[in-house]
Amino acid sequence: MCYSLPRYVFLCSFWLLSGLLSIAQAQVISRRISVDKSGGSAQIGVGLPTLTLPDVDAAALLAEDERDAKMGLPFRFGVKQTSDISLQRDGGHLAGVGKTIIRYRIRATGAFSVNLLFDQFRLATGAEFTLYNADSTFIVGPITAAQNSPTNQCWSDLLPGSEVILELREPAGAPTPSVVHVSGVVHGYKNTFPSATTKAFGAAADCQKNVACYPTYQTEADGVAMILLADGTRWCTGSLVNSINQQFRSFFLSAFHCIDLNSNGVLESSESGAVQNWLFRFGYQSPGCSPSSEDVDFVTIGGADLRAARNESDFLLLELRQQIASAINPTYLGWDRSTTLPSSMVCIHHPAGDVKKISFATGTASLTDYVNPSGTTHFQVQWGELGVTEPGSSGSPILNANRRIVGQLHGGPSYCGAPLADRYDLYGRMAVSWNGGSSPSTRLRDWLDPSNLFTTAASAKPQLTGPATLTGASTYQINVNHINSVSWAVTAPPGVVASQMVFPTSGTGPTASLSALSSATNLTITFSVSAGQSYPIRFARQFETVTGKINGPLETAAPGYNCTTHQLTLQASGGSVSPVEFMVVGVRRWETNPVVVLPDGLIDDPETSTVTIFTRQLNGKNPPTLSSRVFDFRAACQNPVPTAR
Repeated sequence: MCYSLPRYVFLCSFWLLSGLLSIAQAQVISRRISVDKSGGSAQIGVGLPTLTLPDVDAAALLAEDERDAKMGLPFRFGVKQTSDISLQRDGGHLAGVGKTIIRYRIRATGAFSVNLLFDQFRLATGAEFTLYNADSTFIVGPITAAQNSPTNQCWSDLLPGSEVILELREPAGAPTPSVVHVSGVVHGYKNTFPSATTKAFGAAADCQKNVACYPTYQTEADGVAMILLADGTRWCTGSLVNSINQQFRSFFLSAFHCIDLNSNGVLESSESGAVQNWLFRFGYQSPGCSPSSEDVDFVTIGGADLRAARNESDFLLLELRQQIASAINPTYLGWDRSTTLPSSMVCIHHPAGDVKKISFATGTASLTDYVNPSGTTHFQVQWGELGVTEPGSSGSPILNANRRIVGQLHGGPSYCGAPLADRYDLYGRMAVSWNGGSSPSTRLRDWLDPSNLFTTAASAKPQLTGPATLTGASTYQINVNHINSVSWAVTAPPGVVASQMVFPTSGTGPTASLSALSSATNLTITFSVSAGQSYPIRFARQFETVTGKINGPLETAAPGYNCTTHQLTLQASGGSVSPVEFMVVGVRRWETNPVVVLPDGLIDDPETSTVTIFTRQLNGKNPPTLSSRVFDFRAACQNPVPTAR
């Protein structure tokens, strides 16, 4: 049954957003902008070489979609039209300062959206490639050589409207010119870009609930993404999935029928190889609960490899060809392969290609088969009044009460307003997919728990902890469970930082203990994970070191004092940036908390009017720096207030 749809961003097979944790390789930014349409940018396509494609028979395509839905095929929003466009051969050339500018326009008559299939895509060093619609209100790029794919192929996400302009800016006389060839243009015959006043054709039905309405589920929602597949014309849903080793490999779970487009239950080589050009759209959700609104700030990542799949429980495990950038704030969802029937189930999905939705099941799941009610390969999940699934939701995870994946959506008869008897869906069980075959290519266990020892795994977000300013000694740590797969290294000049006071500043394991030897800025610690993946997994953090004195020697400053509450606020000046600790003799031992209340017994003792305050800084492994001061609390108050009884 289920499926998905599109919005704004474009990526070729290898790009990565920069962030605090992951190492950035490349990124592509897509954005909507406001344009004065009386100006030149709205006229930029005038006079360009243009390919005009004929309109499509939308009525016939919609009738085909009705039949596809009954067959359980993924949701279709567009149809591919074959093209043969060489940007260098067919585009209009314009000489710029030190570079050549080449532009070309594609017009798909009557289309709601256009996306492009590049069978040859290789940018020269220094070249920039951009896509934008006719009035330049939606722009993708610039794309650079960093996005070049090992396959020399690339797909674009959708751009709104019926016209797209391609623009290449390349250094004049580039020794190896760029190659950009468009082999297919996808004509969007369903409107996937709703306006503020018009509900788009195929958008999610009214009973669907935005994830933003349930913020406590945002962590889980951060692991769910849409998939553009099948020659750029169809959509499904899926999710990142964690492994017991928690090495943050980019494993992605979806449905077998999303790849098996001829529905014969067997994967042909063409179907298996097609995933190398699939696109995965993360973070596409309404910013607010209600009214639902379109999100223009999301990320699309391209390229995956098939890891395991089986028709029996309709599961598909892919591995994206790159690390998921920290800017996406990804969650690697946990799982539960036990045979326990789940209750309190939740599905997070992209019905009809709309922004991310959440649906809540009622009661406990029952066992079934996709075609045989007496089977046990699937869960039957009953929906209530809080959402269902729709075409576009296929492959989305079903989570149990502990918010762990127990299966993925295969299909079912549910729809908004359906009678209770039809308000259910069928999910392939993870417990069946776990051992559902005789080889790693037909089961999950070899990828998610190679030791096959655990029944459940928790969800996780990558976290690199450690101070932004290193003074003395401290530790940096990445939350990878498999110790032997992690190494780390510090980028710093000699004599600035050491590990356990020993050089060089590198080591193995998820924890690095560092000591500051001298002051420096723009230092980086990088943790690398080697888990058998074909792409680098790295997490980095910048920091600085500060040592020595600043602002003179450490001194215990005059404290603040409240004569009514007898609260003493301790203060220090000078010293280094190391944490300061205070002690008040006879009142309190060493603490960093600067606030202390003098006890009633001290205040009521007529023989006592002072306290001695000590201040210290530990300064790493060095002897602590000490300072002291005597404070007369009676002299500080001209009219002492007796303690209330």
